[in-house]
Order: sequence, then C-alpha cells, then structure tokens
Amino acid sequence: MDRRLKVLNWLLLLSVAFVGCHKAQTTLQQGKPPLGFGDYWLAMTAAEKTTYVMGFIDGWNEGASERCLAEANRPGPPWPHEDTMTPEGACMADGKHFTRGVIMTDDVSAYTSVIDAFYSHSECRMMPYPVLLEHLDDAEYKPGEEFYQFVRSGPPWGAFSIEGVDKCYGAAQSSSSQSR
Repeated sequence: MDRRLKVLNWLLLLSVAFVGCHKAQTTLQQGKPPLGFGDYWLAMTAAEKTTYVMGFIDGWNEGASERCLAEANRPGPPWPHEDTMTPEGACMADGKHFTRGVIMTDDVSAYTSVIDAFYSHSECRMMPYPVLLEHLDDAEYKPGEEFYQFVRSGPPWGAFSIEGVDKCYGAAQSSSSQSR
C-alpha cells in the first residue's frame, strides 16, 4: 500500500504540473483586432456600433452634468450666460454637445457613418475611435470624407503616443512640410 500511495502522489504531482504549465490564454484572442481601434470598429455589427455611440454620448453628458453640478457653487466669476440661466445650465451651455441624429430613436448613424468612412482609409485604423467620437461634437463635426481630411490636416488635438497614428493624424501637414 505504501508503494501505491507513492505512485498515486507522483501521478498527482505530474498532473498538477502538466495542468499548471499550459500556455496561459491572453485576453486578446488570436485573429481578433485590438479593442478601441479601427479594425475592431469595422468588425462590430451596426447594433454594437449604435450601442457604443449611444453609451459614449450618454456617458459624456452624464460626466459633464456631474462636473457642472460640482462647480455650481464654486467661487469666482460667473459662467457666461449665468445671468439668464442657472449656474449648472450656464456650465452645460459652454460644454461639448452631441446633437446629431435622434437619440430617442437610436439613430446615431450621423456618427457611425463618419467613423465607418474614416476607417475605410487603412492608414488611419490606429486612431482610436473614442478620440474620433470626442471630436465629432457639434463644434468639430464634419461628414464622412471631410472629417478624414480634417484629421489628416493635423487639428490641434495634442500628441499621440500610439504607434501608427502618425500615418494618419497630421500626415497631410507633415508630408507638405517635408516637400518644401
């Protein structure tokens, strides 16, 4: 019996070692595009894109509202428009707005179509779609190809540390300066 127990212990140890030494599965599955970039966007269904855009806009508005409520009692000069509305309303009036499409009917195609057209240019697929959506607010909104040309011109959005973004963001501007 002593010998059978030793053999059983060795089998158990080998089983645990075999199971414990298998290759860990990463969160990024083979063949799946990275989350947040153009290839992932293009792989989403229309319903997934709609849900994402609606969630983005809803989250943006909720965050702006929370910020404005927190700043309503701040000391300092009044917000512009504060003489005609509440401090919260004046704060919200000066923020970004996403009013394209009819949110109540889930129609956000004004946004999804621009991003689809943007990502039809393969050199721009490393530009994160949350960044694109942030700049599709009412002040910067441009339809389809106009938005692509706008990004290529290098709008003042700051710098990106994502490899490959430089092939798209400001590329038209940098290629024209190199040719001089």
